[in-house]
Amino acid sequence: MANTFKVVFKGKPVSVEKVGNPAENLYKAVFENRPPLFLKRIQTFMGAIWNSVPEGNQALAGEIGKLIDKYIR
Repeated sequence: MANTFKVVFKGKPVSVEKVGNPAENLYKAVFENRPPLFLKRIQTFMGAIWNSVPEGNQALAGEIGKLIDKYIR
């Protein structure tokens, strides 16, 4: 898998880059019309979820995270 790849979110391309140390699941999503979003896949008692870093954009992180999952699997 490449370090940088593109996904389509609501009809627009989003550039996604895996950042940080390789053991982390930290990604940076760069949009055309909004600030970048950092998101991380974390384990909870309910299973793995996507969370924004810093917290506050969990809904968007969940949507983009699903696209990342689809790309990497």
